[in-house]
Amino acid sequence: MSRTLLSLAAVLTAGIATATFQPQEQPPNHPQVPDQAPTTMPQQKEMPVAQPEDVESIDAIMSAYYNLEDGERGQERNWDRVRSLYHPDARLMAARPNSKGGCDAFVFSVDDYLKSEQKYLERGGYFADELFRTVEQYGNVAQVFSTYESRRSAQDEKPYSRGINSFQLVNDGERWWIMSILWDFERGTNPIPEKYLGDG
Repeated sequence: MSRTLLSLAAVLTAGIATATFQPQEQPPNHPQVPDQAPTTMPQQKEMPVAQPEDVESIDAIMSAYYNLEDGERGQERNWDRVRSLYHPDARLMAARPNSKGGCDAFVFSVDDYLKSEQKYLERGGYFADELFRTVEQYGNVAQVFSTYESRRSAQDEKPYSRGINSFQLVNDGERWWIMSILWDFERGTNPIPEKYLGDG
């Protein structure tokens, strides 16, 4: 083989090798990710291991969310099991009306929120029921609009509060995680639409 052909062959071989190891192209509108960005979700702190039946599906994690915090006044909850539903970086956000006709968002980490909930729920009693749910899912992410009503005791005939929880969920290939919850409550100026009560 001539020197020219050998050189050409070397160039072609190098080109093939380079093409083989090129990173897969992303769509034009894909967010740019830093070269050193982790390929998996960073877990900055250890969370309790979830029971598989609590996190194996969207239905499962929603059911666990509403059932695990229920209890009569003075009844202890399994707060580690509650905590296991949440991603370590999850956020919980309460929308509260302000004087401008809008709302302010109060943002909590999982630990801060559950510390507050533990005192409030075990002291006063709490039962929440899901009335209706809409789910939008694409791939491994899901948005859940969940209408709820709350009682102080399982014996109470009427709820003292109703509202809507907006969940963001993600599946890492092994389980579902709660990434965020943002909620608002029903009041005179903010009735729950019939379509979120299953009546629309």
